[in-house]
Amino acid sequence: MNKPLARIGQRFTAQFVDGLAAIGCGVISYFIAHAIGLADGWIFLGWVVYILLCDGLPGGQSLGKRFTHTSVVQAKSELPCTYWQSCVRNITMVLGVLLMLPLSLASRGVAWAIFWLVPKLFNCRDREYV
Repeated sequence: MNKPLARIGQRFTAQFVDGLAAIGCGVISYFIAHAIGLADGWIFLGWVVYILLCDGLPGGQSLGKRFTHTSVVQAKSELPCTYWQSCVRNITMVLGVLLMLPLSLASRGVAWAIFWLVPKLFNCRDREYV
């Protein structure tokens, strides 16, 4: 490991900026969906696509990670995250928002276990990007 891990403040800021970018993609998809006459359910398409693919952007850097000078790399090789790895890494966030959020407080333990487990299985981690 040549570069240090990203600090918690960097991670939070990157996630916040990515959330804003995802909302922006959702707004754009909303206007496109309404312009071509699609149902309201399509408004989540832009948000979902951005969240799933953001860490696979060049260098393993989403917009938020570019802002905080961090990136997502494979744990052993330190190669940037691929689009497939980004989808696997972020699917729990999409599922959490779309499926688990309405569940009762009792389900939070299950949701937290999934958020923790999936990235560990695929050996992805954040690191500083210089």
